Amino acid sequence: MNQQNSISRRTALKTALASIGASASLAGCMDQSDTGTPTEREETSEQTTSEEEEEESQSIISSVKTEGTDLVVKRNPEVSIDRITLANPNRQLAGNADMTVATTARFNIADHVPGEHTITAVKDRKPVESQTITLRPEIEIIEAGPGTSDPSLDWDKRSSRWKFRGFVRIRNTGNAPEGIRSLSFSGGVPAPTTDSNSPLNGIRRGKSVNIGADSTKAIRTEHVPFGNVQNEDVTCGTELKFTVEVETKNLDKTIQKEFIAKYGEGSGEPPLGCDIEVLSDE
Repeated sequence: MNQQNSISRRTALKTALASIGASASLAGCMDQSDTGTPTEREETSEQTTSEEEEEESQSIISSVKTEGTDLVVKRNPEVSIDRITLANPNRQLAGNADMTVATTARFNIADHVPGEHTITAVKDRKPVESQTITLRPEIEIIEAGPGTSDPSLDWDKRSSRWKFRGFVRIRNTGNAPEGIRSLSFSGGVPAPTTDSNSPLNGIRRGKSVNIGADSTKAIRTEHVPFGNVQNEDVTCGTELKFTVEVETKNLDKTIQKEFIAKYGEGSGEPPLGCDIEVLSDE
């Protein structure tokens, strides 16, 4: 009987010790797998913080520039956003581009309002970055004359009429496009522009002509300012000043430039009957 009690006590003691050992071993395993060593915990925390700070410090809008009649905005492909918006100087929405996949947005600014525009990157309906750009065309007239002064233009040469039509070459040195909506010749030309001879505001096909940012374009007149003589002051052998005037669409102003027309001594074709040389009055 005593032997049986002794065996029971030994068995119970071994069972208790085994349970304590198993618990301690399990606790050690849980500590190592869950939190790691203090050094490992610090390194993980620092790495997470560093990655978050790096993402926050990255610029989203990487470049903004004009190309022709478009404003081109590029974003950092490493940063995800939902949209890029463009607001004009009146704080009106002028463009809205989906950027969930795309990295480049193009906004047509042919009819822009000159002034400071705001470009905003949007994520989860909240603005996350903004940049501003001042858009303004700068227009100047650099050359004018009859068709014979520049035969390389796309004239309709099925008749000689093209030789006496006028053209104006205009340069836009600004960073935004501009539209030319009217063109006129006045002063010392055979047929100055009037409402009767130029019902389409002097512009071919009666439409405004866009000139892109930092570009030059030649515009042909609809009427024939160097054709049938309606100005009595114009005769062969004379030298007269004339003025070219264009009206801009976005800037909403007129720009003028004076030129000198030198009419030769009768060696040219009818209807004027003399050659024409045009010089800038500068």
